[in-house]
Amino acid sequence: MRQAVTVAVMFGAASVACCGAPEHALVAPLACRFEATLEGVTDVDVVGQRDTPGADGQGDARVRVRPCSTGVLRDVALRNEGGTYSLWHSTPETGSWLLGVADPAAPTALRNVPEGAPGVTVIAGRDVLLYGADNGSVRARDTRYSVTLTYDDGHVEHGLVRRLAPLVVAGE
Repeated sequence: MRQAVTVAVMFGAASVACCGAPEHALVAPLACRFEATLEGVTDVDVVGQRDTPGADGQGDARVRVRPCSTGVLRDVALRNEGGTYSLWHSTPETGSWLLGVADPAAPTALRNVPEGAPGVTVIAGRDVLLYGADNGSVRARDTRYSVTLTYDDGHVEHGLVRRLAPLVVAGE
């Protein structure tokens, strides 16, 4: 079951269904807030500069995401919102580099299959790790990013990615 977002309004509170989903199908955690944080370039190497999984000999950039919805992912995208053009997808053959999806309990084991993200279940309030090969924009520290989670039922969660300060780059 997918989670709704409870919005506190100055004069009361209302349960809001997202993206046209029926409100009766939603249950909201009171304090859920979609969060995404760029943790830096790690020593984990599970993706490369291509649209299929596999190491390329360089540490991957990692984004920690805390979704507000529970459901099965169809696709995850990480893109620039300013700075160097950047685009990663969890689904191969999109013309962009592969974005790996992992659980913090097993950070080096990708959960997305070679065909993409279908079957990756996320739970509201539980972190998910995203790995992308650095195209130079992460190390340059001059690009802002956003992340989009698209669920099998068409529901979408989207938000800006904040950076840790100072940004960690393994080996530097």
